[in-house]
Amino acid sequence: MAFLNGPPKMGNHALWKACELLGIVTSGVNHVEHPADIERPHIFIRRDPRNALVSWVRFEGMPVTQGTLITAMANYLPQLPRYEGWLTDPDTLVVTFERLVANDQQMREIAAYCGVPYLDDAWPNLPNHTKTWTGRLSDYREHWTPAVNDAWVAAGGPALLERWGY
Repeated sequence: MAFLNGPPKMGNHALWKACELLGIVTSGVNHVEHPADIERPHIFIRRDPRNALVSWVRFEGMPVTQGTLITAMANYLPQLPRYEGWLTDPDTLVVTFERLVANDQQMREIAAYCGVPYLDDAWPNLPNHTKTWTGRLSDYREHWTPAVNDAWVAAGGPALLERWGY
């Protein structure tokens, strides 16, 4: 059984669906901060924190506006550093949401990591249809105004992006 993990709104449900499509039994969706004694294999998902922030606002049922994004930074961003140890954990496969939804390569890496064969019908069935799917991917560029960017910088966003590999 694979232990799936990541902060909220990073694409955890897509990772769960990817593993199920590959025939990998999983722990479901988990939000376990680092450090923790968890089962192996451990797969951690990361996503551009700006897109995760937009997804967080949408998931909370709020309109995506400058104000809701700025307010959400105070609630969402402080959670992320508590997970950062997983990004460099040598016993963890770090999956990138953007790669997972772009093509089958990330799913092939998951299959290899878990020691199962890649199934050709897995990736074509990944897009959409997860528990948290709202109809389209969150794209921060649609909402990133100078005021939002100023708040992002003040909240330490550039350093966060660097630590998360974006």
